[in-house]
Amino acid sequence: IKLDQLKKKTIKEISNKRKEIGQQLIKNQYSMAKMKMDNIIQLEKLLKVIELLSAVYDQFKDKVTKLVYADHDCPDDLKAVLHTVIYCADQIEIAEMQKMKEFCQIKFGSLFISAAKNNSNGLVTKSIIENLSMGCSPDTVINGRLRLLVSEDNIEYIFPDEGNNFGEDQQFFSDLDNMNKSIYNNNQWQNN
Repeated sequence: IKLDQLKKKTIKEISNKRKEIGQQLIKNQYSMAKMKMDNIIQLEKLLKVIELLSAVYDQFKDKVTKLVYADHDCPDDLKAVLHTVIYCADQIEIAEMQKMKEFCQIKFGSLFISAAKNNSNGLVTKSIIENLSMGCSPDTVINGRLRLLVSEDNIEYIFPDEGNNFGEDQQFFSDLDNMNKSIYNNNQWQNN
């Protein structure tokens, strides 16, 4: 399984994004830096899943012979391992996981695959489910991580206060305010 390759690729991507964030903050592109930081947080979650999958694969390789010789019922001591692999297969791009899913489809049927993908038996660990769930991180987390990055990488950047906006954010709100005034003035003129 190519988990090690995916891990190295993900670590390199995080490193590159950290550099990009630094450049964006220097250019006062705070909103873009926040989006990239959220992306880093998602990549870090992926790294946690990769670590967990590595442990799952260690369990699996000791029992692979048992799987090959199993009848149409999956051995109980392999169900959690296989459910985890199948659950992750569509979310993590590793060809071997897809092949394992296809093998299980042939060996144990579509109900087994459906149960694994939906985690209807609750065999996939909560940590994997949470770390694979997509969604934006809270602003407090993103801002905290940006402040940490600025500190660690010695970047000179002054963060905007919660009530004030600087740089591109200030320009955005200024443009929005001007547009609203223009619409209001045009409507006033038409009503007279």
